[in-house]
Amino acid sequence: MSHYAICHHCKSPIPPERFYDKPIVCAGCGETNTQHSAKIQRSLSLQLTTFYIVFSILFVGSVAHVMKWDRFALEVLPLKSAQSSGTASPEQLQRVAEICSTRLLHDCTEQALRDLAQHSSHQLEAFESLATLQRLRGQKAAAMESYADYLRAGGEDFEAIFHYATLLGEAGQFEAANQYFEHLLSHRPDVLQITVTRTYVSLLKDQGNLRRAKSLIEGIRRKGGNAAQFMDNELKEINEALRVAQRVARR
Repeated sequence: MSHYAICHHCKSPIPPERFYDKPIVCAGCGETNTQHSAKIQRSLSLQLTTFYIVFSILFVGSVAHVMKWDRFALEVLPLKSAQSSGTASPEQLQRVAEICSTRLLHDCTEQALRDLAQHSSHQLEAFESLATLQRLRGQKAAAMESYADYLRAGGEDFEAIFHYATLLGEAGQFEAANQYFEHLLSHRPDVLQITVTRTYVSLLKDQGNLRRAKSLIEGIRRKGGNAAQFMDNELKEINEALRVAQRVARR
């Protein structure tokens, strides 16, 4: 009840003589002042509980956000908001990718690079970075697609082509892999491409193309110097396999 002498429940006037009763009872509906006080208390308790729940959720969310993003917690908020709304600039997406990479959030990095690749002016760097990330994460099929996108966009990076050729070979796409390896070797004929040649020789052996593997090794060895004994054991194995093949063919 209130000092206005009006019942809070039914709004009926309460005679003054009832003010001295304990509890004060409304003649219109039977509501007492103690019942009304209890309702107010329950309402306040519910509001306070709701406040604590909301505050706890916000607090836990804030802590989780800071733990996830560390020193980038404030910087990343508008960047991720712009990315989510599709309004992020290439520079913003690049920054998101950098932050995610620093925090080792690989899925986040990958998505930022995918979004960045939608901007034609940044396709090459985005596809190459995306392919590298996927390859390092063991996502070989996805990495092959990204390398292919990179090459279709005009990419010419030597290392990117090498990794793509290697993945093609591992996937059993020998013809395509061979073409890229041959391209790499012809692109730098005066350079001792040790890693490229080793990888290609191994691939050729898997295909049974021993003569081409032999010619590659011998080509490196003819350049002299430290390369004179290049892949010596492998060459002996190949020569022996070729001799066996010749003997079988003569029978």
